Amino acid sequence: MAEDIAKILADVHTALDGFSTFLNGPVFGQIKEGIKKAAGKIPQITVVVDKLIELLDTLLVEIDKLDPDHALDQVPTFMAAVSQLLTAAEQMFTPPAGIDEAVAAVTDIATLLKQIRDLLPDVKTRLGELKP
Repeated sequence: MAEDIAKILADVHTALDGFSTFLNGPVFGQIKEGIKKAAGKIPQITVVVDKLIELLDTLLVEIDKLDPDHALDQVPTFMAAVSQLLTAAEQMFTPPAGIDEAVAAVTDIATLLKQIRDLLPDVKTRLGELKP
């Protein structure tokens, strides 16, 4: 289950990061002008931009449902401490099976949620700049 969530979040992060890189790239000014010029003749362009902004708003709402107080931002630090404890404990006994994988999965999920949350405002701002 955690692997599925981590994969979904990794896919979302990769797509959002690529989109952010594109929007912040050297051709943004040309795209912006082209969209503004075409919007009068092709009103669906504005609809697409509006729907993308709605999608990003929904994504942020869903992330906030998972982590309303941004407490997960601290999880990677906590999990690093857990890993250190497990490493020390291995000198005395074998830790429970699967705990290393669980720690890694939780760390990945928390890290990806933060990375996605951090990317969203910039992408939304850039998309808003495309509106006529």
